[in-house]
Amino acid sequence: MRNLRVVVCGCLGAWVLCASVAEAGGNDALIRLLIKKGLITEQELETAQSELASITPSTTAPAAAPTPTYPALKLSGRWALGFLQSGASGSDPNGAFRIPDAKLRFDVSPDATNTLVTRLNLNNASFNNLDYVYLESKDFLPWLKEQPLSLTTRIGRVKMDFGEETWSNNSIEGALSSTSAANVSGHDEGLQAILTWKTMGSPRLSLGIFNGNTNGTTFTDNTGPKAYSAKVALTPISSFYLSSSFFDSRALKTSASEFSIGGVTTAPSGAANWSRRAWELDGRYDLKKGKAALNPPVFTDSRAYLRGAYGLFGDDAKGGTDRNGDYGFLEAMWNIHPKWYTAARWSILDFDQEASATLGGITTVKRLQRYQLGGGFRWSERTLLKGEWLWDRESGRTSADDAPNNQLSLLAASQF
Repeated sequence: MRNLRVVVCGCLGAWVLCASVAEAGGNDALIRLLIKKGLITEQELETAQSELASITPSTTAPAAAPTPTYPALKLSGRWALGFLQSGASGSDPNGAFRIPDAKLRFDVSPDATNTLVTRLNLNNASFNNLDYVYLESKDFLPWLKEQPLSLTTRIGRVKMDFGEETWSNNSIEGALSSTSAANVSGHDEGLQAILTWKTMGSPRLSLGIFNGNTNGTTFTDNTGPKAYSAKVALTPISSFYLSSSFFDSRALKTSASEFSIGGVTTAPSGAANWSRRAWELDGRYDLKKGKAALNPPVFTDSRAYLRGAYGLFGDDAKGGTDRNGDYGFLEAMWNIHPKWYTAARWSILDFDQEASATLGGITTVKRLQRYQLGGGFRWSERTLLKGEWLWDRESGRTSADDAPNNQLSLLAASQF
């Protein structure tokens, strides 16, 4: 009986020892020796290991998130290429294979707070300029970490935060391949500050001060007053977004503005000094709201959305004729299938009284209405095949109305 107890205790000890050694990395020579001495069989070892695994809690710790290392580089960009065919007065009357949009962006972060952003404009397969060069700094004030508030500043050449179309007015990120009639947008050297409250509705305030005038020779401000912009945004319910924007160029003398309305940036005819002001209200409603961000709209995972904008502008001309007007658009997009979507937009740019402008190469236009119908196929998560038919309707011209400049576009587009 004593010998039996010794054998049993030896076997149990061997089981525990072998299981522990095997779990820790294994010692095959020791296990083979115990089996050779007859203290444990291979079947008994397997049984002991199985039982030990069932009663021993896992000690494997969850993988820790990788710690960012600095300096860090992030590369991103977008491109669109394909075939465009327009009427006789359009940009491609003979039909052409083109690369209407190509951008390459570098984000270099020397630390966790600051990022230097540089973006190359490579439209039409040519180096055109650096349309972004700015330093972005996030939450650099220590006391903000204890507040439901986030602060981001940007200094350098930035895109003005005015309206909503400006953040997707390209052939890739917009649901349609072309912009609205007004396409209000601008880039300029200046300083922006963006405050976001981490509370219900996610209120957001954006303020900017800029040089205001175009000066591509010295890249400095050749008029004393600075332009400024302001924008407030709110999401009162998860499916509804609302924003209001304001811009004032201040005095520009005879220089062109960096703030474009319908592609018009130059002073009104005869003006010895002029200034531009604009105000815009934007709204968007999502049906069966998804989780994707509002921008870019083409990558929304909502079932559908309806968005629109209405704006007023005034070009105050000293010694010339004022150029005032209003503009707006209505746009809808519907994801009819996870792979397919369709979209449509109506937009207008209307000048008051005797004012007119050259829009898209068509002279003395008083009113431009644009109708767009298109859709796309989601080739992959970030690559699309897009098609669009665009009708432009000009009116109020001293020459014949409605120039032949409608356009068909068939594009492959992607961002990374």
